[in-house]
Amino acid sequence: MDTDRPLAGIAILVVEDDPAGARLLFRLLTNEGADVRTAGSAEEALAVLQQFSPRLLLVDLVLPRMGGLLLVEHLKANPSTRGIVAVAVSAINGPDAERIAVESGCAGYISKPIDVQSFAHTLITHLRGQS
Repeated sequence: MDTDRPLAGIAILVVEDDPAGARLLFRLLTNEGADVRTAGSAEEALAVLQQFSPRLLLVDLVLPRMGGLLLVEHLKANPSTRGIVAVAVSAINGPDAERIAVESGCAGYISKPIDVQSFAHTLITHLRGQS
C-alpha cells in the first residue's frame, strides 16, 4: 500500500447534491490516490454504476427525489452491487443518524464538516471492515 496515498487505486463513487461538497470530496479523495466519480443524485449514481464499479460509495443522506439511505438499501438488495462498501456522509448529526445509516446497510457514518486529517484513514478502516 502507498502510505503517502492510502486510497491509491481504490474506486469511489461520491453521491452528493451540493456541488461545492462534491468538489471538496473529489479533491480530498483524488489527492489520496482514489479513482473517483461523482453523481449529484441517487438516480445519477445508478446510471454511473452501469459503467463504473466502485469499491466504496460515499453518499449524502439528503438527496433530491430518492434519498441516500434508499439508494444504499437498493444497492444492498442487488447481488451485483451488494459488495460495495457504503459510508453515509451528512450534516444530519443526531444520536440516531449513525444507527439509521448502519441499519440501512452503511458500513459507517461520517458527519459534516469532514475532518480532513482523519478522512482517508476512516475510509480505509471501513473498507477493511473495522468500523
